[in-house]
Amino acid sequence: MKKLCVILLSVALFGISYSQSWTALPGGSINGQPNTVISFGGYRWFSGGFSMAGAIPSVAVARHNGAGWVSTPSLAGQAFSFCIWNNELYGAGSFTVGPTTYGAVKWSGTGWDYFGAIPSSDYFHTITVF
Repeated sequence: MKKLCVILLSVALFGISYSQSWTALPGGSINGQPNTVISFGGYRWFSGGFSMAGAIPSVAVARHNGAGWVSTPSLAGQAFSFCIWNNELYGAGSFTVGPTTYGAVKWSGTGWDYFGAIPSSDYFHTITVF
């Protein structure tokens, strides 16, 4: 315990300064508010309430490769969170396809697979690996 106090004291005495600032992503901004962002497959994936990412039409989901926005198939609703399991991207939210509302999606590599049927007024707010 004594060593821990000495370490904490030395940090407090010498102080640590961090210099951070926000940098815009190349290619423009999203025209709404993102809910979540995650890195997967060489992209930063964004979900939220937007319809454009830079000049790319991007309804509720967009991906950025570090240099610009990449066209991505839209979601049939809004994702509130993402997670990665077994090197695959999953999302949670509320997605209406025909008469069915789903709470989760999985990226197939070219589009979205919907699963987890829920009542139409519900949604999954988060998803995680268990």
